[in-house]
Amino acid sequence: MVTCKEMRAAIIALHKNGFTGKDIVATKIAPQSTIYRIIKNFKERGSILVKKASGRPRKFSKRQDSLLKRIQLRDRSATSAELAQEWQQAGLISFEEFKHTWKLLSSHLNIEVSDEAICNLAKSMDFNKDGNIDINEFLEAFRLADRPHIEDRESDF
Repeated sequence: MVTCKEMRAAIIALHKNGFTGKDIVATKIAPQSTIYRIIKNFKERGSILVKKASGRPRKFSKRQDSLLKRIQLRDRSATSAELAQEWQQAGLISFEEFKHTWKLLSSHLNIEVSDEAICNLAKSMDFNKDGNIDINEFLEAFRLADRPHIEDRESDF
């Protein structure tokens, strides 16, 4: 069985040996349009290798593909609308989730934290005021909270 690459090489070899496109078509190794396209591409590029098609640009990164797959595998019966909603919320902490987590944490640490204090903390972390805390806002809040401690350590030196 002849591969596409071998066929292109044979057509170009015949072309280099002085055969015209019409002569190569007479050998019936490929359709006429294919032979003329291979010769044209060889003249333009100087190579028999097929240029890789650019294809459609990626919509998601490989990390996002992995996340979407995990979301789908977690609940195989989820509808596309449910998957889309969960996808949009991936990586976000709602104020309600934040409050619930703080309540759980404070109960384990045996400290009292009022709902108002938790709500104020969540609002102060929500820099873009969209009602959710994304990972960047979360990390930035802790970086800002740790700043006085870093400055104290630097002044000790």
